[in-house]
Amino acid sequence: ASSSKKGELRNGFWAKVHDQVRKDPNAVGFVDETTQRTVLHLTCLLLDPPDDENSTMNVIVALGAMVQSFPDAVAWKDKKGNVPLHYAICRTLRPPNKQPLARWRVRADAVRMLATADFTATQE
Repeated sequence: ASSSKKGELRNGFWAKVHDQVRKDPNAVGFVDETTQRTVLHLTCLLLDPPDDENSTMNVIVALGAMVQSFPDAVAWKDKKGNVPLHYAICRTLRPPNKQPLARWRVRADAVRMLATADFTATQE
């Protein structure tokens, strides 16, 4: 698939995530029994959007809807002691010099959103 086709697919993915959160806000409260990760943890692990502005915005809108639906997830520690903010900061799929600017922008926006959503998580 071409680069733009992949972008369209992932853009559609994040739009669907946002729609699902709006339809069933309680689903965001799911916690995996084995890893103790929330949906927000998993989202931050996947925080690598395509290279266009529309899909970047969809990621941030979906993330914001999750935070609004289950605010406790922001400070929820998984089995390794990590909150979603840790994954938003550290998770990268490619070396920094090979990542397009849009990927860094969405990561910065996600970090800003998570840090302001729960001040205590930033103090640990």
